[in-house]
Amino acid sequence: MKGILKRCCVLFLSLLLFKGVSAQTTSCVNYDSRYPITTSTGKKYLWNPLWNFSPMKMKKVSGLNIGGDNYFNGMLEYVPASYNLTANKTKKYPVIISFHGYAARGVGTTLELCRLFKDRGGDSAGHKTFPGRVERNTTQLTQVYNGVTYEYIVVAPQFNKYTRLVSGTPDAFPTAKQVENVINYVVARYRIDPRRIYLTGYSNGANMILEYAASSLARAQRVAAIMPVSLCSQHGHVTNTSRGYYAKYIGQAKLKTWFVYCEADNCGSGPVLNVPNKWVDSINKYPGAVKPRYTRLRNLNPAHLYNCSDSLLHDAWSRAFDPNFRVSNVYTATGAVGANDGINLNMYQWFIRQVNTAPVAASELDETVPAVVIPDKSTITVTPNPFVTEVTAHLSLNRSQRVRINLTDLAGRLVQSVNGVYGQGNTEVRLNLDKVPGGVYLMKVSGENFTSTQKIIKR
Repeated sequence: MKGILKRCCVLFLSLLLFKGVSAQTTSCVNYDSRYPITTSTGKKYLWNPLWNFSPMKMKKVSGLNIGGDNYFNGMLEYVPASYNLTANKTKKYPVIISFHGYAARGVGTTLELCRLFKDRGGDSAGHKTFPGRVERNTTQLTQVYNGVTYEYIVVAPQFNKYTRLVSGTPDAFPTAKQVENVINYVVARYRIDPRRIYLTGYSNGANMILEYAASSLARAQRVAAIMPVSLCSQHGHVTNTSRGYYAKYIGQAKLKTWFVYCEADNCGSGPVLNVPNKWVDSINKYPGAVKPRYTRLRNLNPAHLYNCSDSLLHDAWSRAFDPNFRVSNVYTATGAVGANDGINLNMYQWFIRQVNTAPVAASELDETVPAVVIPDKSTITVTPNPFVTEVTAHLSLNRSQRVRINLTDLAGRLVQSVNGVYGQGNTEVRLNLDKVPGGVYLMKVSGENFTSTQKIIKR
């Protein structure tokens, strides 16, 4: 009898544990253990049920290493139900890729992905970010334009670090290269219409998408439109010019943009800079450039859809992703808010009307042909060899797969390891080996359908 009772207890506890784990993967409920928070003055802040979502409409995807450089380890995704219908097996879909702000950083676990709804900062309106809007209502993700029905795929990746301009500390934040890694991953993972790739982001995320578009003409031409919200990346700042980030590429590409920010936003410190203004000024200088949409929120009370947030002046996102948020203004570089420019479309409506006008290969538009050139078999080459400080593994994959790169010495001791998911086609993975002693090493690259070992030499 005791044995039966023991087995029943074990089974019961196992079921409870399974139920808890299952709920964690499909829900975000009471996920910040710091609450209730009591301040030094004795003021108590309770958890807001508005920050809970259960069951979730978006799916948590963990255990990633997008691009292999350990910036993006997880993401939320929303795929419309029609995507998996047999009748739509060749249909391609528009995608909105959304990047979050600093306080929502995390390592992509099922628990930390919940920070995309309520970050660990002072933002009380985290549930009104774009992922929160998706969880509340997916109606806006279906748009009819010119008689055609479009359904958005949504991807919200989570980055784990953003260190920039900290005295004595090296910069470590997602640059244009990391954003491109995410786009490559999304295009490899889903059936994406290459003419309808849209980027949005707030705060750090706004910096990332704006800098991506400003990093080269080719990158600005790859996406159809961007919407940076609460931007802090300053036009002409040395951290941008040193990386080759210029507004001219956005203007030359005729990329469609929509800037949304609060007129009192100082990005956390220092003077109010009206950061988007210089970007807009510079974009407008290029012949043929598409004039940016521009919405300046006023620092007025009481709260209103086109006033700055009452809780956090840096917060323009609780407004921008609201389906009722439609107004943009004729641009003025002064403190005055210009007249309504007459567009009157919310983000969801405006995005779908923007189609990439850059030349696109015929194979990318023909739904009967793969959108990328797929090699017959996966291969790898390593350059330079011999090397001095850095070596690059050039992957050519015949399908999206997880790849592990192990560098060992001749005695078999592990020196460095990289593990990530990479898309079809060509990808570069860089290994910084500056501190590794000179000598001969073995680089073993293992995928799901190939293995390659090469000898490399450090001088």
